[in-house]
Amino acid sequence: MNKRNWDIMWSAGVGLMDLCTGLVLIFAPGLVFSVFGISVDEAAMDFVNWVGAFVFAVGLSYAWALSRESMPVVWKITGLVRSVIAVFLIGKVLAGSMPANWLGVAACDGFVALVQFVVLWRRRIGGGA
Repeated sequence: MNKRNWDIMWSAGVGLMDLCTGLVLIFAPGLVFSVFGISVDEAAMDFVNWVGAFVFAVGLSYAWALSRESMPVVWKITGLVRSVIAVFLIGKVLAGSMPANWLGVAACDGFVALVQFVVLWRRRIGGGA
């Protein structure tokens, strides 16, 4: 598989993951939290919906990565966002203010950010990937 096809598949897959997660957080947030085994106060649902809109927007941003010229910028920005979210969640879990179930989200965001940064770095120094 060539680099361009891999970039498109990665961007489409990760983008669709976030699009779907965002939509579910907007329209059926209880489903997401039941899968994670996390209870959410009903009063927090508007905030959860807002987070869903944010996750949806991140997923939508990957559509720009389908353009060869835009891909590095999209991957840098989404990688930064994902890194911040991963560190934030890990910190909250370690502080005891969020359940350990959130570590799965941190791991997913951290993994996606790491892959994107490594691919960009390898290409910058003339490597493969």
